[in-house]
Amino acid sequence: MFKTSALAAAFGLALTSAASASVVIFTDNFDGEALGTNATLDQWTVTRDSVDVIGSGFFDFYPGNGNYLDLNGSTSSQGQTEGRIETGPLGLTLGKRYELSFSYGTNSRPGPLPAILTFGLGTDTQQLIINTIPGSLVDVVYSFIYDGSGNFLSFADDSGTPGDQGGPIIDNVRLALVPLPAGGFLLIGGLAGLAALRRRKTA
Repeated sequence: MFKTSALAAAFGLALTSAASASVVIFTDNFDGEALGTNATLDQWTVTRDSVDVIGSGFFDFYPGNGNYLDLNGSTSSQGQTEGRIETGPLGLTLGKRYELSFSYGTNSRPGPLPAILTFGLGTDTQQLIINTIPGSLVDVVYSFIYDGSGNFLSFADDSGTPGDQGGPIIDNVRLALVPLPAGGFLLIGGLAGLAALRRRKTA
């Protein structure tokens, strides 16, 4: 009886560990980018207007965080512009669950609030409405079931106020594949426990 219980406990522990495991697909903290306005990025394509790489003493609104990306760029011929960035193909799998985490803030130069940050996988997007200027970068995590609508990750300033000199800032972007929801592992663990109980009763 003790042996069966120990095996069941070990199996449950293994399932719990597996449930928390994830596979990192993409990561970027922008620290490898050159500081400057109207930036060209290593891992992203700017698909609308322009973006700025700031921080580390250059328009450093959140000191101590290295470099970060201001999605409200500084194209001089257009005034401050609302940028959008997109990765190349990421090899995402249809129907799999992905967790997107990142830090956000706002450019604290004059500009009306709210600032609207749009982000997502392909055309499956969500919006984050930023109503106040946070005192420090804020960490968030979002979950997506990949629907096949585009094999890329994107972020955009959709505040709707080009020329306002203010907009969303992002940093510490991380996309990870979550192999199986924790509920699935709990179900498997429960079935294994019932099977062990049945064997014990039979014995």
